[in-house]
Amino acid sequence: MAKKKKNIPQYGTVTRKGVLYYRTRMLDADGKQVSLYGTTCEELYDKEQEARRQVAEIIFHREHPTVAEYCEKWLLMQSAKVSPATLNIPPQTGQQNGGNRSRVTVEMSPGVRLQVQAVE
Repeated sequence: MAKKKKNIPQYGTVTRKGVLYYRTRMLDADGKQVSLYGTTCEELYDKEQEARRQVAEIIFHREHPTVAEYCEKWLLMQSAKVSPATLNIPPQTGQQNGGNRSRVTVEMSPGVRLQVQAVE
């Protein structure tokens, strides 16, 4: 089966230091306009497609955070209400606490921990 031919658009040109480049502009994830350059139309097209994919991925993660990102944000917001000693609870085993307890610690980023405690 034949490959689908890329429909490469016409790009503007600019000369920098005596070298001809193709240029296009696009909006990044923050809404700022950025310029992309390439020596050929095909190279610039590939760069543009990769940049659009990255922008779409960043926007998706902003709108749909992972559980770890959400927990980290929540913990940061709650840290004003909670004492620092509470945020740095050392991991303990069930027998040392005097009961049958288990504790799970999940490392989300350096210095931030989410602890879940199940009591039976």
